[in-house]
Amino acid sequence: RQFIMITGKPARGGGGLIAGIAAYVKYLRPEIK
Repeated sequence: RQFIMITGKPARGGGGLIAGIAAYVKYLRPEIK
């Protein structure tokens, strides 16, 4: 759900998508910073 909520927000030049992917990766693999 969090991934969809993040990527669902309006993205500036794809920045929102990148941030969404980064947050999604951190959510799945907390050991990766």
